[in-house]
Amino acid sequence: MQINTNLSSMDYIRGYKEMCRFIGNAPIVSGALLLLAFAVTAIPFSLFPLKMGAYGLLVTMVVCCVSIHYRFGTLTGLFDELKHQQRLFLPAVVAMTALSWVGYVVATSLAAMMPSVEGQQAMTWDGFSVMGIVVAGAAICVAQLMPYVIAHFCNGLNLSRQQGEHIWMTLMLRWKTFLAFVPVALFVPLAMLMQQDLSAFILLVATVYCTFLMFIVFNVSPTPRTQTVSSSLFTAQGA
Repeated sequence: MQINTNLSSMDYIRGYKEMCRFIGNAPIVSGALLLLAFAVTAIPFSLFPLKMGAYGLLVTMVVCCVSIHYRFGTLTGLFDELKHQQRLFLPAVVAMTALSWVGYVVATSLAAMMPSVEGQQAMTWDGFSVMGIVVAGAAICVAQLMPYVIAHFCNGLNLSRQQGEHIWMTLMLRWKTFLAFVPVALFVPLAMLMQQDLSAFILLVATVYCTFLMFIVFNVSPTPRTQTVSSSLFTAQGA
């Protein structure tokens, strides 16, 4: 199998081009994923642990739907792929939800112990604060979203966990990978300025882009329509 972790600037740009082309060629799939993001957004932050688990499920659905439709031009086999990936995303979603509950309880307890402060100053929006938010958003995409997406590809390609970690570490240490997620991270301060919860939509775009980036890394190409759809939906060319 040919795995390319030495991505050039054009490869990162190609990922955005392929993502935009996919959205234009598959409006129904894109719309369905958008509705799924709406559903996640509808979960209130008072149910933060449930919302975090929904984020994990959203990433899994995006990776599977985009990958299957990109390879075969149809969502036939989506159920089988989700069944194959359940050994990965079910423990991940459960762990995210459980850890979020623990964090939520601790944060609530600490907030109750601290005295309330009236007249708190609003956050000052300047170039440094916006830059810090964008940097943090891009870092989250590279450090947390990318390894989860890579894990889905490795599970589909029957690669070991060690191989997946090596691929992630190699990509993470490249400054071009970080810069590639900056356009997506720019929506984070915009959402904060609008005082709107756009987290699910930002995660949706970041996951779609990361998926197309992995197509380049793992050398995954669309399958000719005349070829029979196999059960290995992530099989790369040259494997």
